[in-house]
Amino acid sequence: MIENQIKPETNESQVTLPCRQSKKERAYYYILANPNGVTENDILLNMHLSSGRNYPNELERKYKFKFARTLEPNPDGIGGHTRYRISSYDSALKVLKAINHKRQLRKAPLLQKSEVNTLLAPYFKSSSQNHIAEKIA
Repeated sequence: MIENQIKPETNESQVTLPCRQSKKERAYYYILANPNGVTENDILLNMHLSSGRNYPNELERKYKFKFARTLEPNPDGIGGHTRYRISSYDSALKVLKAINHKRQLRKAPLLQKSEVNTLLAPYFKSSSQNHIAEKIA
């Protein structure tokens, strides 16, 4: 009798959840969130993603900008790692658009205006560029 009272789940009541965050989205977000730049080792250690140099290189290729590169020697003095740093506000904006594009592909909401402002704040050239989130759509 109780079984007859339970309604079977229908597709109408089910909510589609966004897919899991992609490796590229995670790497792009990490790059944008670190205005002092990131190395391949930073991406490996903090994001657990191998081939860390591929993410900045792909951003450069796809979005037509250049990272500022600095060679940092290893502590043992043998070799070094390149630090990739976003060098301009326009480049930061392109990375942000790449992140939002990845979010759209997985049906996740775009970054909130407050988060956009926080991420872009280190790249502002002057205080006159406040409330930039309205430009991101």
